[in-house]
Amino acid sequence: MRVRTTLLLAVFLLALAGFYYYAEVKGGWPTKKEGARLFDLPAEAVQALRITGGETVLDAVRGEGGWRLTAPVQDRADPARVDRLLQDLLRAAVERTYEVPEQDAKEYGLAPPAYTLALTLKEKAEPVLLEVGDLAPSGLHTYARRPGEGKVLLVPSSVRTQAETRAADLRDRTILAVERDKVQKITIARGTATATLEREGKAWRLTGAVRGRADPNRVEDLLRELTGRGIKEFVAEAPADLRAYGLAPPASRIALTTDEKAPPQTLLLGRADKSRGGVYARRGEGSPVLLLEERVAKAVPERFLDLRDKTLLVFSRDQVEALTLASPKGEVELERTGGKWEIVKPERLPADPKEVDRLLSDLTFARAQEFLADPGADVKRFGLIPPALTVTLKEQGKEPVRLLLARPEKARATAAVEPERSVVKVEARLFTDLSKGAFDLRDRRLLPFETSEVGSLKLTGGDATLILEQRERRWRFRSPDGGEPKTLRVLEMLDALRDLKWTAVAAERADDPAAYGLAAPAREITLWKGSGDFLGAVRFGRREGDRVFAQRERDPRVYLVPAAVLERLPTSTSSLTQ
Repeated sequence: MRVRTTLLLAVFLLALAGFYYYAEVKGGWPTKKEGARLFDLPAEAVQALRITGGETVLDAVRGEGGWRLTAPVQDRADPARVDRLLQDLLRAAVERTYEVPEQDAKEYGLAPPAYTLALTLKEKAEPVLLEVGDLAPSGLHTYARRPGEGKVLLVPSSVRTQAETRAADLRDRTILAVERDKVQKITIARGTATATLEREGKAWRLTGAVRGRADPNRVEDLLRELTGRGIKEFVAEAPADLRAYGLAPPASRIALTTDEKAPPQTLLLGRADKSRGGVYARRGEGSPVLLLEERVAKAVPERFLDLRDKTLLVFSRDQVEALTLASPKGEVELERTGGKWEIVKPERLPADPKEVDRLLSDLTFARAQEFLADPGADVKRFGLIPPALTVTLKEQGKEPVRLLLARPEKARATAAVEPERSVVKVEARLFTDLSKGAFDLRDRRLLPFETSEVGSLKLTGGDATLILEQRERRWRFRSPDGGEPKTLRVLEMLDALRDLKWTAVAAERADDPAAYGLAAPAREITLWKGSGDFLGAVRFGRREGDRVFAQRERDPRVYLVPAAVLERLPTSTSSLTQ
């Protein structure tokens, strides 16, 4: 039974193969099996392409600016789409060749042909022609022939697919053919109002209906959409009534200028069509009506004010060399020397780098909530002379800039930036965050170190003396012997010590240590680097309410620090292992 079944299956497969073969060749054995290219020429040699199908003619010509369609419409062609068409044609191989009498060519859809392709080459007057007929029954191949040869070629079906290309398939869907980085000016007109954006290096400035710094991200988004592939549909070549598309007059007129010699590229925007999911537009007067993607319209601001940069101060934090802050807490001046911040007024004191960094962060991310006046405004009219708070920033090689703030009212505060003198509303908490004095900004860390620097530590005053050391990024107890603490617990303790700040100086000298509980301190911790070098040590004495007296090694002063730090110091090995 198994032998008989196998034989029947083999006969069936042979019959199926024979059917497929004859279906491909339509009733005749091929003269030979090919494998050669359909066109033996490089894509760069093709200067023009014509596809004729019935009464329809599609023409594309290669010029200095790339490919252009010349029939049935005149427009830019999508270079990538034309290249793909040529590559499919030029890479196609002839699978088989049949000797077919002219009277039988109709059976292959070649008399007349469904399509005729004409490729015009460099320095050749006569184009290379190919006639394309029906698809083979399998759908994997199509029939074609070179005029005058009297042979039918079996070629990939992609040849027929490309021959069916329509003008809309080849049209460039880029809205405005402009290199984004070369745009120097953007003009947006809406009704009688016009706003102009002009490039200033990496920044953009607004003039016209609205003045001031432009939001660079908003401008880049706008340019990206205007110079991108945003055409959804080509609606009408010669529309009879532009009012139907909201283009008589247009809602907005946008012009991109690259330099003074080249004319601007213009886009006219009409009404939105929700049913078609887009907005109508034209590339200038006399051009076809287009349907753009909805995202293009969203990139165009509804109000000119939406283009204003809401950033109060534009500066590079790494380049700030001096900072002056005048607030209700007094005036303080800071300078950066050798990468370190120092308070120089009201007295020379080391500055807390984290506090200064936090201050610069507040200034970096400060944003306008509302624009009250364009640059050049009389800030006195807005109650900013004198200001309640002033911040002056000085970057290397630049003139100082000043931020003026009035006292907050109803959760917002009025602010202005000099020398620009534009007036805005900001969140009231900006005033609170910037209200810092010398005490807030001075370095009040009891132990100035970084957690990563610590290689070993000694902690006394608990149930036992604890000595820990770090090896290969793992902490171990050196005393009591053996055991391994939880690394997270050790790091939490070190972070608490690193961030510990004194709140007051209790005494310039501890003439009587016992009075502060420092003669026999309740707790003491000493830190060393991985190299063994001394990092610092601090003793904790008597508690006084929610604070505790503390003294640093090699520092005669006695400080008051939050007593909560004692809860972060372990009293036994179990405190670090559980």
